[in-house]
Amino acid sequence: MASKYWNKKGIEGEWDYIVIGSGMGGMTAAAMLAKLDKKVLVVEQHYVPGGYTHTFKRKKFLWDVGVHAVGEVTRHSLTGRLLEYLTDGGLEWTSLGDVYDEFYYPDGFRIDFPDNPKQFRQNLIDAFPEEEEAIDNYLAYVREVAGAMKGYYLARTLPPKMGWLGEATLGKKGQEMLELNTEEVVNSLTDNPKLRNIFTAQWGYYGSPPSRSSFAMQALVVRHFVHGGYYPVGGSQEIANQLLKTVADAGGWTRIRADVEEVMIEKDKAVGVRLKGGEEIRAGAIVSAAGVMSTVARLLPEKYRDEEWTQGISKLNPASCHVCLYLGFKGDIRKAGAGSANKWFYGTWDPNFSDWMVAPDKEMPDVPVLYCSFPSLKPLLNYD
Repeated sequence: MASKYWNKKGIEGEWDYIVIGSGMGGMTAAAMLAKLDKKVLVVEQHYVPGGYTHTFKRKKFLWDVGVHAVGEVTRHSLTGRLLEYLTDGGLEWTSLGDVYDEFYYPDGFRIDFPDNPKQFRQNLIDAFPEEEEAIDNYLAYVREVAGAMKGYYLARTLPPKMGWLGEATLGKKGQEMLELNTEEVVNSLTDNPKLRNIFTAQWGYYGSPPSRSSFAMQALVVRHFVHGGYYPVGGSQEIANQLLKTVADAGGWTRIRADVEEVMIEKDKAVGVRLKGGEEIRAGAIVSAAGVMSTVARLLPEKYRDEEWTQGISKLNPASCHVCLYLGFKGDIRKAGAGSANKWFYGTWDPNFSDWMVAPDKEMPDVPVLYCSFPSLKPLLNYD
């Protein structure tokens, strides 16, 4: 994929920063640094930058890799205003419509998640009329905890001496919810197993089932989609195009097929990266957006991997995995019921984590959920 903002050869220059990885975190960091007039080199091992925001083509079919719906991207949200600033208004969004997620269950039960918080509450009450109090309590928890968490994360960006503001912004309820997992919270609200499942039906968006996830994360996801789902006009590759344009406009660049072998450290300071093949590139500072586990286990020099802080990271449990299949259809798939909304097909009402475990020495379980997204049917896509 040709671009004015990246290539595999790179360009000559002296770099203020090198960012390892061009996923959403890496691109955002690079664009923010570019806005501060820093020259940034983004190095990406893949042949297309963007991580989950890139697209690929096979014959006449074009697939988005991982963007299915994004919330909070209008100018009324902090995320939306930040993305507008980082892309100079070049990134446009379109709504997925009145419904962005549809959920289907084994007994024929279906519920839609709409783009309106009042309608979301009404859909839950229509499906579970005897559970109105539990529903209202759940939504109140979500509002309180999600609001507190946003303040908490903003406070975490302050200097260490002001770290106490993080806990202060959480409040008593926020701190309690940080210590409880999602399953514990929803179980305390209702005895209805189906409603418990509906409350947590979107856990796939953050990768940890209710028994393992903090309710704070659950609340943030629900809040993220409270006004519906959106999609980038032109497809998900536009996110990468616009963020990396910002990097290039400030004198930076993105180099693809640049596989980092090691972060170079001198006198306990990161000074550059060494690529596979031996090429060394230096910069004033290094930002690794290659994932904390990969950074510690693969990119740091071996002598730093035995330190206490790195040992703790190495022991973290990975999130649940998934298998992704990209399909191209002949004809109009809308005749089979496809549309712009994403579809979740659950094979069970039980979100118990054991159902999701796969191991080489165990028999492969039945697939408990199938998630379907139809990028070519998202509104206003410029797909040829």
